[in-house]
Amino acid sequence: MVAWFTTPNCLRGRRVAVGLLLFSLFQCFLTTGVVFGWPSLLLILKNDGVYESRCEANLPNCSDREVAFNLVYSLGAMMNVLGLTVAGWIPNPKISMVIGLLLTAVGSLMLGLTPGSNEWVWPIAFSLHGWAGGMAQMPCYSLGNAFGTGKGFVIACYVSVYCASALMYQIMLLIYRAGLSREQILICHASLTILCAVVSSWSWPSRPVKVGDILRMQGWRVELVTVDIDGDTSLETRSVGTKKGNLRKVMQAALSFRYISFLTFYLIELWFARGLVGYFAPMIDWKNTRLIERTGHGLDIDKHVSVFALMNALIGSTAIPFFGWIVARYGHRTAPFVMTALLGVVVIGAFLLPEEWPLYVMYVASGWHRQFVLSTYYNFVASEFTVEVFGRLAGLGTLASAGSGLTQWPVLEYTLNGLEGNFAPLFVVLLIIGVVLLILAILGFLQEQCCPSCLGCQKGSAYEHDPKASDASGSTDTPKQIDSDQTLACQHRPTADGNTTLDDSDLEGNNRREDDDNIDRISPRNGGLLGPAVATWEPQAAM
Repeated sequence: MVAWFTTPNCLRGRRVAVGLLLFSLFQCFLTTGVVFGWPSLLLILKNDGVYESRCEANLPNCSDREVAFNLVYSLGAMMNVLGLTVAGWIPNPKISMVIGLLLTAVGSLMLGLTPGSNEWVWPIAFSLHGWAGGMAQMPCYSLGNAFGTGKGFVIACYVSVYCASALMYQIMLLIYRAGLSREQILICHASLTILCAVVSSWSWPSRPVKVGDILRMQGWRVELVTVDIDGDTSLETRSVGTKKGNLRKVMQAALSFRYISFLTFYLIELWFARGLVGYFAPMIDWKNTRLIERTGHGLDIDKHVSVFALMNALIGSTAIPFFGWIVARYGHRTAPFVMTALLGVVVIGAFLLPEEWPLYVMYVASGWHRQFVLSTYYNFVASEFTVEVFGRLAGLGTLASAGSGLTQWPVLEYTLNGLEGNFAPLFVVLLIIGVVLLILAILGFLQEQCCPSCLGCQKGSAYEHDPKASDASGSTDTPKQIDSDQTLACQHRPTADGNTTLDDSDLEGNNRREDDDNIDRISPRNGGLLGPAVATWEPQAAM
């Protein structure tokens, strides 16, 4: 396997893959998560008089105007995850990516060319930005398979750029304040995304990248090449489609207890993260009023909006090494959940403190929290379930988060009108929920550390260790293969020394997962890269 990764053809493929990675990171920055930079775009729209007619007596702000703007944001955030859902079911990543980029351009043109007096275009235009961002993002994750053991780093880069793309609206705000008009700025953004769509239509592969693929230039196009165990190469020509068997696997995995419990945690924490962005403008106004009443000094609203947008977009990138260390040291099943829940509690608690300085703590913690929510999500699904169902399960999760996101608009409306803009009761409830999640996550972590076998192989795993079985050599370290239709594999088993074991349960694929620590590996040998269909234990020598 090491020889395969060091062949000259593979090295050439790595150079092409690096080039495609850098280009795709740039276009992801332009499109994927721009809707979460909403506070900066909101200042531009307010300055141009959007929804100004909702307020009486020429007031600059009122509850009706804030509710209208929040509806625009809620629809955009919902459409972002719907775009991820749809992209997860499209077998050709090039199609999904190009459609996403073109829809982004259409949304930018609508946002730029629509006069401020119009009231119905804004939800449509912002929803296009959200939908298109999801469509352009999901196809990128498979590129990590071209980097071998660097796959996790590549996925973390995409997650980080997804968060950092919220800076796109902040950049637009800075250019707007420098003198350019909203029309000029968004026309330039549309032009860049159209250029990216043209390049992607020529350069991006027409199927997802799999383990064992390298990338090679054929003229101006990137082709995928399959490499066998001896280093021989051949162009991959078969298409990838949705099979009934894969659909059945998706449904089995989606209805499993571990996926449902994980999804519940994810939806609540994501609601915290997105609610903070959607509610930030009225939240900071309420905080400003309370500080004036208490101390006589208010907040610099524009400064806080800029700092929040900057921290929410960039500070999450600094969490990548820490997240990687946590997963490498403690595994992906409990420790990332503890940190995610802890950061959520810090964010909510800091906002409730009656001073200005905790707001800056909240800004930093919110950036880390959002990074941890998304990284934990994609890392857990990719590690717990097989390659065939990863994209579809990720899509189902984002679809569920879209539904939960719709509740943010009525909650804000009740807070502004029913509670007269008082955010304290809402955040007290959120703090209680966050503390409960944190306690549950800590209990799960302690159970994993004190009883490693408690979170080991469960019923439904593709492999189950049978100490009484023996292979042809007389070894008793042979696993008993159970029903191959079961898809919920034991892919991560905590060991007594704190390390983790990753087992590849894909009985129909050609994938092989490896861990750098002292582990026992189960390799599916099904006529793919690793030979005939025999499942064997392969003890790794101590380093």
